[in-house]
Amino acid sequence: MIENSVQMNINLFCLPFAGASAHSYHHLQQSACEGLHIIPLELPGRGARFAEPLPGRLEAMVSDCYDHIKTMLQQPYAFYGHSMGALLAYLLLQQVAAEQQPLPLHLFVSGFAGPSVAMTKARRETLQRQETVDRVQHLMGEAAAIFKTEAFRVLYEPVIRADLDALIQYEYRSAPPSPVPVTVFAGQDDTITIEESYAWGNETVWPVPVYRFKGGHQFWQQHSSSLLQLMKNHLKVASS
Repeated sequence: MIENSVQMNINLFCLPFAGASAHSYHHLQQSACEGLHIIPLELPGRGARFAEPLPGRLEAMVSDCYDHIKTMLQQPYAFYGHSMGALLAYLLLQQVAAEQQPLPLHLFVSGFAGPSVAMTKARRETLQRQETVDRVQHLMGEAAAIFKTEAFRVLYEPVIRADLDALIQYEYRSAPPSPVPVTVFAGQDDTITIEESYAWGNETVWPVPVYRFKGGHQFWQQHSSSLLQLMKNHLKVASS
């Protein structure tokens, strides 16, 4: 738990990773500090919106997220996304800018390479070759037993298939560097290299710090308090 002495009032919108629901960010909510409000965004087809059709494309996911936050952008805020959520947060930042809305104070990302290098031909081919069960276990970090259950087949598999298909379809489009600072968190045992993490520097005018933690792709779940402490420190600078 991080200390509750934060003198700020900032919304932290959290974008879901592949197969995730808003509940997947409960680790951050449990470690939240005063003045930093954790707001996980729920995409159609999962969690509380399970009955809605899956979006199918990243652009549709981003538009849906924007529709849910656009009335809250007058208050100071930041974005955080893990894995696919990092890419969604980056694209959501672009939409906010295109709509001429107030920009976030900061973009925090983890478990994903800079967009300019993220979806290389090799990565696309890897996603296309992997069995769905292997994809989910890597991306969601769940116990292996869940993949043998009927609940996985019915609830998780269609969502993860749709999300990863959307990732495979994504085509990076170069844009001028953003005035919004970017901070990267990475797992030391993840498949994302340090060079790929620093590639986020192509998307901002600011130097990009990369913080590495013990663990694999889902390292952030064991280090949520440390991540929030670092976020708080960066946001205090950005809002001063």
